[in-house]
Amino acid sequence: MNNKDYDKEYFARYLQKSWYSRLPKGERCRSRFWLKRYLKGAIGSGAKILEVGCGLGFLAKYLEDTFEIIGLDISKYAIQAARNRAIRACFLVASAERLPFKPEIFHGVIALDVIEHLKYPEDFVNDTFDVLKKGGLLILRAPNLESYGARKKGDASFVWGDKTHINVRRISEYREVLRKGGFTIIKDGTDTLWDVPYWKFIPAFLQKCLLISATIILAFLFGFFSWHHGENYFCISLKK
Repeated sequence: MNNKDYDKEYFARYLQKSWYSRLPKGERCRSRFWLKRYLKGAIGSGAKILEVGCGLGFLAKYLEDTFEIIGLDISKYAIQAARNRAIRACFLVASAERLPFKPEIFHGVIALDVIEHLKYPEDFVNDTFDVLKKGGLLILRAPNLESYGARKKGDASFVWGDKTHINVRRISEYREVLRKGGFTIIKDGTDTLWDVPYWKFIPAFLQKCLLISATIILAFLFGFFSWHHGENYFCISLKK
């Protein structure tokens, strides 16, 4: 990862609005409602949580009223924006492959759309294991190389639309990295089909209406599912 790769131009996409919402893309994290509910039930309100790859601070802002949030990103631009957005969270510029924290200080670590950007994801997983308390959780999300969209669309898939996606892996490979890092996987799966359009014979607008609407509802209720065809891989793993 290189700070220069994650500048204002890179993060501009997260400020864009959509045909179906007036909220910027970064604030439309489809799984944030489920994520907050899950964390409250699993580790409790007031828990100390590290968000690795916090970007512009949208998720930190949503979580900061319930948890003690520390946000980390390699981008100086993103961290400055996050500090202005989430005023109760704490943010710092650092690499995900070398976490600058003492051992066993966090109850949870969130890493959404991070591991695919790392040259050495094993270093991130090992460091995450070290900074988590016993019983702490790592919640991971990454592009699914085995998704319906990746297989059908090939180079046109969102997986390859970002030049900084340098380490996209198969589900079995993500699992292996986590297990070698000492984690016990307690639940994993994928989300839904949202990388529209998929089919030439169905109007793109109709695909967006049907699939994006379903994605919003299902992500709010369940987060992810026990199947391998969704666009993103999700994993909840435990430090015993």
